[in-house]
Amino acid sequence: MELNRRNIEKILGIITFSALIFYSVNHLSVLRGIAAKILSLLFPFILGFAIAFVLNTPMMMIEKRVSLVTSRLPWLKRFNRIVSLVLSYIFLFGMIWLVLFLLIPDLVHTFEVLVINSQNFFTEFIEHLNMDPLKASEWIAWIDAIQIDWQGLINDLRSMLSMGASTVITSTIGVAMSIVSGLIEVFLGFVFSIYLLLQKEKLCYQCKQVAYAYLSQKHANMLVDIVELSNKAFSNFLSGQCVEALILGTMFFVTMSIFKFPYVLIISVFISFTALIPVFGAFIGCIVGILLICTVSISQAFWFIVLFLVLQQIEENFIYPRVVGNSVGLPSIWVLVAVTLGGSMMGILGMLIFIPIFSVLYTLFKRQVHQRLKQKKVVIK
Repeated sequence: MELNRRNIEKILGIITFSALIFYSVNHLSVLRGIAAKILSLLFPFILGFAIAFVLNTPMMMIEKRVSLVTSRLPWLKRFNRIVSLVLSYIFLFGMIWLVLFLLIPDLVHTFEVLVINSQNFFTEFIEHLNMDPLKASEWIAWIDAIQIDWQGLINDLRSMLSMGASTVITSTIGVAMSIVSGLIEVFLGFVFSIYLLLQKEKLCYQCKQVAYAYLSQKHANMLVDIVELSNKAFSNFLSGQCVEALILGTMFFVTMSIFKFPYVLIISVFISFTALIPVFGAFIGCIVGILLICTVSISQAFWFIVLFLVLQQIEENFIYPRVVGNSVGLPSIWVLVAVTLGGSMMGILGMLIFIPIFSVLYTLFKRQVHQRLKQKKVVIK
């Protein structure tokens, strides 16, 4: 190899990259701490970007309708974006408030009923023991056989209180500061999302300028293409996920109304929202539905489980792969693979982001395969 300037730069680059890999492998804890610190500093901006990205699709739909209304009033056109933004946030907070307003009172009522039922159970249990002296004596003997060091428990409690009393105030202040800090970060995230949504075209144009200024035209075109493809995949995934959740909630509302289940509206709405978590989210709504229906009838709760399993099979095998899979251009089998891998690696967040990521990778790989087959002039029959 000739040691010219270009080759020397390549060798130095390889050595530097190898040194960085070696350092990273041997200092994972340090790098993990640095990454956590950076993420904590950037959290408001990441949150704002996520909110803006989620609201961008409904905001575009609202803006089209608003522009039709303001087309007859030219002086109102300048307010299309602001009106659409306000309506999008009203819709978002309205849906959250609606779910909380419907769900919390019924969950509180369910908890109260469960407490009352448990009290009734213990009352009946004690009455049963009073009616059967032999069983009562057996229970008393079993309780006496349990060895409990009451003096030791008292001493441990006393030492714990003496050691922890000095930290109670400090802990309380720390928790309060964490809550205030979290609220400030969420507020900053919402403010940042407003700026992003109001100036999204300008920001996209500036990002393209930076890409073409610092990259070659080939690589800049490739980067812009991947970003546009990713934006389309994530937007289609969110819209498809919302459509699928609406379909599932409607199915539960109709079938539960036909079979006269209690809490039809609240269970259907809650399942619709939890179904936004791919594939497995509806099971959370099922658990809440079982608890609510158990306060009315145990037998109906059993039949609700049967109904849920039937509708869940229909949704998983027919609705979800076609609605969400078609919206992101991903075959059904890869939707299942993406959900499984995402859930095992990153939990619920992984389920949400792995489907559009797989869609982007699938589209890019498909393009590459077709391009290579075309170059080789190979026709697959």
